[in-house]
Amino acid sequence: MKKNRLGFTLVELLVTIVLFSLLLATALYSFRFISINMRNINNTNPQDAMNFNLLKDVFSSTFYYIDTDNKKLEGRERYFYYFNGTKDSCRFVSNSSLFFDELVVVQLSLKDAKLIYEEGRIFQKNINYQDLENIQLTERITILKNLEMLNFKYKTHKGIKSEIFKEIPRGVEINFKGKVKEYNYIFSVKSRNITQLESLIRDYDLSRSSLGGQ
Repeated sequence: MKKNRLGFTLVELLVTIVLFSLLLATALYSFRFISINMRNINNTNPQDAMNFNLLKDVFSSTFYYIDTDNKKLEGRERYFYYFNGTKDSCRFVSNSSLFFDELVVVQLSLKDAKLIYEEGRIFQKNINYQDLENIQLTERITILKNLEMLNFKYKTHKGIKSEIFKEIPRGVEINFKGKVKEYNYIFSVKSRNITQLESLIRDYDLSRSSLGGQ
């Protein structure tokens, strides 16, 4: 009996160590985001810092919007999370709008040596659903100007990518160079437990497959 109790206690200890290690890794990763951004904020002018603080809220409120692919696999629609990013721009859905109190499509892009923020409402009067790629971006502000260089990078579970499509990244890094210095900001994308949702999508696809794709 004593041996069994000792073994159970060791298992508990191992589980506790693993959980503590995961929490520590998460804390260190979050601290890296904060320390890098705080260092950069201290080196930029107040207006730029304010603009990037707005972007922090937009990225952290990234919405896991499920879209369908125009191409069908074996006669069935394919589902994916809407987030498209390149080295020059990124486009995604957020529930933290700068202009509206609803879901919006957000686009950040480099245009004429400026970092431009644009957004458009997904749901409009008498229109329940729109193709996200064709939504009109009605609002626009300039985040940064007089840029000599700017690029986006995307942190995923497979590493850093310069392009990302139909996948929600863990974080977005913006590197840019002004007239004097070069900076980089890292924005953490909202982390949510989406395993259950993905399971529901798979179950839905399987059920449709068993019914002949109807």
